[in-house]
Amino acid sequence: MTASDFIQGFHDLDLEVADVPLPVHGRLPAWLRGTLFRNGPACFTAGAVHLRHWFDGFAMLHRIVMGDGPVSYSNRFLGSRSRLYAQRHGRLGYRTFTTDPARGWPTRIRDYLFPNPGDNGLVSLIRHRGELLALTESTPQLRVDPVNLSVTGRMQYRDSLVGHLTTAHPHIDANRGEVVNLLTRFGKVSSYQFYRMPLGGDRREIIGTLPASEPSYNHSFGMTASHIILIEYPFVVKPLQLLFGSTTILGSYVWKPELGTRIRVIERGTGALVRTFQAAPRFGFHHVNAYHQDRELIVDVSVSDTAEILDSLYLERLRSAGPRPFPYLLRYRLDLASGTHCEQRLSDEALDFPIVDQRCLGSAHRVVHGVGARPTVRGGFLDRLVRVSLDGSPPRQWSSPRCYPGEGLFVAQPGAVPESAGVILSVVLDAAAERSFLLVCDAMTYDELARCPLPHAVPFGFHGLFTPALT
Repeated sequence: MTASDFIQGFHDLDLEVADVPLPVHGRLPAWLRGTLFRNGPACFTAGAVHLRHWFDGFAMLHRIVMGDGPVSYSNRFLGSRSRLYAQRHGRLGYRTFTTDPARGWPTRIRDYLFPNPGDNGLVSLIRHRGELLALTESTPQLRVDPVNLSVTGRMQYRDSLVGHLTTAHPHIDANRGEVVNLLTRFGKVSSYQFYRMPLGGDRREIIGTLPASEPSYNHSFGMTASHIILIEYPFVVKPLQLLFGSTTILGSYVWKPELGTRIRVIERGTGALVRTFQAAPRFGFHHVNAYHQDRELIVDVSVSDTAEILDSLYLERLRSAGPRPFPYLLRYRLDLASGTHCEQRLSDEALDFPIVDQRCLGSAHRVVHGVGARPTVRGGFLDRLVRVSLDGSPPRQWSSPRCYPGEGLFVAQPGAVPESAGVILSVVLDAAAERSFLLVCDAMTYDELARCPLPHAVPFGFHGLFTPALT
């Protein structure tokens, strides 16, 4: 295995196809009917400009339909204003994560007074009013037709909330019929604004606001039925430097381990700050789950010891053989009554893109699924799917030579109890074949059930969703 194996996952993909039938090697479960959507970057150039980071690439959407008839695959670039500008002008028109177009002072002042960020929604997807919303950490959200993957417009909110950044991981609470998310607003006095909105709605309502002198990088947050959990890792930004400086978005953030990690627990109903906990410095993208157990609030996250993981995802470094850090599972036990806490590493496995059975969100879970790696491989990448059981039993894994899986999504078998029968769906790069395939494996044993080769190699993406509807 060499560094050149996985670098195919960071090449541009120009080909777009629609409803291409896929062969099935193995056997798909008869009950598996629905559509898998994936999101992620697929173009790392803008004219003569070479984008610098995995998080910079222009978004492409992928759609795999399983059910009536043959399995079929479609893919299409997200028709964002950011990409259309680059295509027409041969250069960047909007900031990316680490690549910044030249911006004079008038443009910087205008962007502060009237935020107009790029709309390259390359991170995740959610369902909204029969469509999809393509999300990233900038605030514009594009509406997407789930059948042909075309952009139908921009999500328009009928309220006055303003923010400069958000998270690409809003919480969908089907029981209450609402979505909850976070807006970070920069200024002389910056703030985190938590809001709720009815499912399918377009008017957001503020839950609560917290001031922040140096806001942290927030990719996600935790939530239970009664509380919101914001973890402020000590990777922080000076807001005015980000808004008016000449550096990139990532370059505006600074690792300050002396700050430690601050965990803020907010009352979900009123927005009141309940407790603030001070923990050891770490950095993380993804919350796993949060729930109450006796007097404690349990918060599971995927973290690294520093923010160096962001630097390790520059494309130049990915193409080299240098070592890379991989995140691991960590549990915070927060005593809301006494204000004390403890930390516990849950597994020796490296694990990113963590998920649990969606029916367990907000309640106790026993299993975490994710993508792992062998840290002994110098310059390696995520190369296996991992099932971590929190009862101490050995982890289950799926791996195959020269194969690199993306995020695995758990799909429950109809009628099965939580965290039991189901499958894991993942789009896997097969470096030897120079193409990707859809992997379907048993969620309990991680035995491979089937794979469906795609017509090309799909660049490494981030997140997706599975919907039982055959769109």
